[in-house]
Amino acid sequence: MVLVTAKKSSLASKTTISLTEVAALPLALPFSGYTTIQFFEESFSQKNLNPNICMEINDIPTLFEIVKTGHWHTILSDASVNDPEVVAIPIEGENMKRKIMIISLKEAYEKQAVKKLYELLRGI
Repeated sequence: MVLVTAKKSSLASKTTISLTEVAALPLALPFSGYTTIQFFEESFSQKNLNPNICMEINDIPTLFEIVKTGHWHTILSDASVNDPEVVAIPIEGENMKRKIMIISLKEAYEKQAVKKLYELLRGI
């Protein structure tokens, strides 16, 4: 998991950031129904931190636009950061890494594209 900030931000040159530092920043995060935000609410709670959540937005491209203003930051998985105007700073701590899973029904029909996706993911 990473803190996403604008390239023009004073934080952009950091190689890592602590969860305590993140909690003090103005944050724009996905809605609380998402597992990512649930993960961070739990992480903040375990360290008795009260994050400065200024807004919740359900659209990743909109989050990037807000972050690019330089006034807010967000937290996402590293794999979802693909905008050249933002920087992803890894959040310190072993518990800041998450496992990604794909779940499918054992006897369900799967399209060829899904099978190809499984092959690509196994190769990573």
